[in-house]
Amino acid sequence: QFSEDDDSWIIPTFLNISNLKVNQSKFIKNECLFILCELYCYGGMESQAVFYGNREIKLLANHGDNVITNHSLQSDIRNLFFDKNSCDTKIRGNDGIIDAHKSILISRSPVFRAMFQHEMLETQTRIVEMPDADIATLELLLNFFYSDTLKKVDYDSLKKLLILADKYEVRRLIEICASFLRCDISERNACDIASLANMFNHTDLKSFALDFIVDHHTDIFNQPDWLPWTRYNMELATEVFQKLTEQQKNLRSFFVKI
Repeated sequence: QFSEDDDSWIIPTFLNISNLKVNQSKFIKNECLFILCELYCYGGMESQAVFYGNREIKLLANHGDNVITNHSLQSDIRNLFFDKNSCDTKIRGNDGIIDAHKSILISRSPVFRAMFQHEMLETQTRIVEMPDADIATLELLLNFFYSDTLKKVDYDSLKKLLILADKYEVRRLIEICASFLRCDISERNACDIASLANMFNHTDLKSFALDFIVDHHTDIFNQPDWLPWTRYNMELATEVFQKLTEQQKNLRSFFVKI
């Protein structure tokens, strides 16, 4: 995740000693610690030309006529996003319209593919109606379609983007959003993330959020939204209490052995 002080990347704290002790059977086997990590690297690498001469290496970037432009498939497709003259489709959200290329939409989403290939209304009007999405979220979705990258966004924007990604079956974007949600989880939004994960049937994110709730139950149970959340999410709340009971049982067993 991003550091709060600058744009550098840091590895977030994901496991504490007390959690490790309580869940020994989960992490430690044959006296060896097993940690399975997922690493996502977004975006591509762009090279820049260099000029060798007089034993110096000069970077030919933003130096007038000497610049050598390196094109890549990724950068060229990304630039299409800003080329409005070649767009052949419009997407209408609840607060505006954004231009797009039908071929990009078809290639990135099976829902858009079916929409344009089965002579639906969108094929005739060349306008896709998305009244449940605002322009800001649509721009994030389309930027991902064209660049295959997602910039860091706030929690509410991430939630809205995840809803669109699920609706239009953009599996890779769903996983990226889930990864960001893991990094952004806190005592204030853990229950909400668990509900989202359950809604979209994302078992890994759901398990992660429930484990977080259990590990931070003292603070979360005192949140004003906790009781209303349990009433509307009885199954998830039951899973939380089952996990908490199991954790406390393992903790008692651990201290008995000591």
